[in-house]
Amino acid sequence: MDHLISYGLLIVGVIYMCSKSFKFEKITRFSWVVIPAYCVIMFAVNMSWNKYNLIEAGLIIVIGWLIAYFQQLQTELQVTDDVDKHDRPIIKIKRNWSYVIGWFLVFAFGIIIQILGSHELSIQEIVAELGEEIQKDLFAWKFFSNQNAWYIWLLSGANVISYTTLIIKRDERVRQVIRRR
Repeated sequence: MDHLISYGLLIVGVIYMCSKSFKFEKITRFSWVVIPAYCVIMFAVNMSWNKYNLIEAGLIIVIGWLIAYFQQLQTELQVTDDVDKHDRPIIKIKRNWSYVIGWFLVFAFGIIIQILGSHELSIQEIVAELGEEIQKDLFAWKFFSNQNAWYIWLLSGANVISYTTLIIKRDERVRQVIRRR
């Protein structure tokens, strides 16, 4: 019975997280700058710096960028005439299906990398990982309390930094939204 409740909550979380991608939301400095910076720091702290891991890191960065490129394909921006309390413009974003699919691809590649690193995972562990990823998307504070392997931190950071960079290339005004005061 406990598993049914957990799976039910997981399904509700996935549906809610996905549904947010189809609504315009305000772009925030926190999710576009602070979280990726934290990912990069956690990657640097947790990485075992050797030749094999550097090659793997290069591949992970490429994968993160490719997924980000796919994620931004259907993204819509809505520029408003409003400004926030720091006098930065307010721009809203609707991510759409390509973002949702990309989110699942990031999750799937994280699992694949973990399995390839001979960290066998059971179905329960994969479901638990999915639950943690959804919680990180829904509750920002969960992101900072999570213990991930270096390659998960790198994949997340590379993906968000690449996505942000691609969106800024699309509309330079996004840079003004995420700049420091």
